[in-house]
This record gives sequence, C-alpha cells and structure tokens, in this order.
Amino acid sequence: MPVKHQVAWSTLMGRTHRVNQDTGGAWSCTRPDGSAASLIAVADGVSAGHTSEEASRIAIDKIQERLLPLLSASADPLGTLREALVEAARDANHEIAKRPHVSGAYADATTLVAALCVGRQGVGMWCGDSRGYHAQSGVAIERVTRDHSWAEGVVSSGAMSSEQAAHDPRAHMITRWLGPPDQEDPGIEVFRFDLRAGDVVFCCSDGLYTYFAPPEGDEIEMATALQNGASSLQEAVDGLVQIALQRGGHDDITLSAMRLVDE
Repeated sequence: MPVKHQVAWSTLMGRTHRVNQDTGGAWSCTRPDGSAASLIAVADGVSAGHTSEEASRIAIDKIQERLLPLLSASADPLGTLREALVEAARDANHEIAKRPHVSGAYADATTLVAALCVGRQGVGMWCGDSRGYHAQSGVAIERVTRDHSWAEGVVSSGAMSSEQAAHDPRAHMITRWLGPPDQEDPGIEVFRFDLRAGDVVFCCSDGLYTYFAPPEGDEIEMATALQNGASSLQEAVDGLVQIALQRGGHDDITLSAMRLVDE
C-alpha cells in the first residue's frame, strides 16, 4: 500500500539565552519511482562556543545540500543514502573545525542527529547528545540513539545509576561533537528503522527531551502527542516545544518529526 510522509519541525530560544544556537529542518518529497521520502535533522550548537549557532547552521546546511537532491532526483538505495548522510556530517565537521578561533573562547561546535526515510524504511546518524526516537503504533517509544555524554558513559559502565548521574554537575558534558580539529570522523554513529502506519520518527535537542523525563514528565508523552494528540503533526510538534518551554525552557528547544500514514 502506498504511504505518505508528513513532516514538521519547530524551534524556540531558551529563556536564559541571547541567541538560539539550535538549527533544524524537515523535508519531504516524492521520488522518481513514486515512493515517499523524507529527511529530518536537528543540530544543537554547544553553548560554550563563541558563535556555535553558526556551527549548527553549517551542519543542517550540509545535510540539506547533500541529501535533498539524492532523495528527490534519484533512486539510490538506503545504504548509499546512509553513506551520503555520514559524509555530509563529516563535511560539516571539517568546515566547523576550520572556523576562526576567538582568543579566550571555546571553539564553535555542535551536536547533530538526522534521519531519512524512503517508503517504510529509514536510516539515521548522530554525534553528540541530541536524540532520535521511534514512536511505534500502540504508543510504544524507543530511543534509537545513545547519548555521547558523560552521564551516559558512567551509567553504561555501571559506575552510577541514571538518577545519580542526572544530578551530577557533569551530567550534560558531551563526549563527541562536530568541530574538533584534526579529526576525520568525530565519532559518528548510525541507526536504522522500519515503519508502520502511524509510526513517528523524530529528532530533538536536549532542550526538549530533558522536560520529558522524570520528575517533569515521561517520554510516552512525546509519543502520544506526535501520533494522535493533535489534528496535524505541526500542531503536535509546536505543542511539545511549548510544553518544554513552560516546564522551564532554560535551553534552546528544537524538535523535527516525520509521521508515516497509509494513503
């Protein structure tokens, strides 16, 4: 049965920031063979950088420039598209690393998470602690990325519980990002997924998902809202961003989503 991809994205500046250092996007198209295709991405500029909003913009621009022509004008298989996605991230890494360094300031840097889907199958990549999720029919939700962060590292090693790590001042320190000099690959990882009607794949910055974890909320809230909580996907995305803002909104908030529906 033919399928359709609905896409939406939204971003807001955090309450304590002078500029929104997040960038995102969501695009959909029909391929030459008639199949639906979509691309979503979120980049979170590292706040310690002098102008990391430029780093996140470069990351999203590279993804868009490399992948949109391939999605809309060719019939490349998913494996080829996955490699193009990773190469776009590497290109962004090189360009960010070459940016002039302001004396006395940290170098510009960004996280990046992106996913693309053709028909009912998709692939994605990430570097840093921006996340990808797969919300499945029946309101189950699966995180398809693993944070490249200090907290995730100590929890994975068994040194701390997730609750202990969350309250440590080092919890949000990231261990991988786009922008470190002299690194061909800063540690990009990939994932894949299969979709059924009603499933949603979405990418978000930590400014969003932080407010959908205990005690503020639960990740199931995100799945419920994006699958059937609003008349349109854009309304659902906007609504989740507003909830994060209302619950604190200290960091920039960005969410990009794709929902699969049978035509």
